[in-house]
Amino acid sequence: MRHKDLRIRADASNGTTLFNKDATYCARSGSATGSVSLESYNYPGRYLRPIAS
Repeated sequence: MRHKDLRIRADASNGTTLFNKDATYCARSGSATGSVSLESYNYPGRYLRPIAS
């Protein structure tokens, strides 16, 4: 799983440094007690967010 063009994609690793950075998310304390947010490694301040269907 990585981000590309501001979208999450399921791509196989191509072994590049950029791919590795795109595919790295850091666990941070979430806004709700006991929750976790996932912050993009190479875009600090950007987080994975669920999209309501």
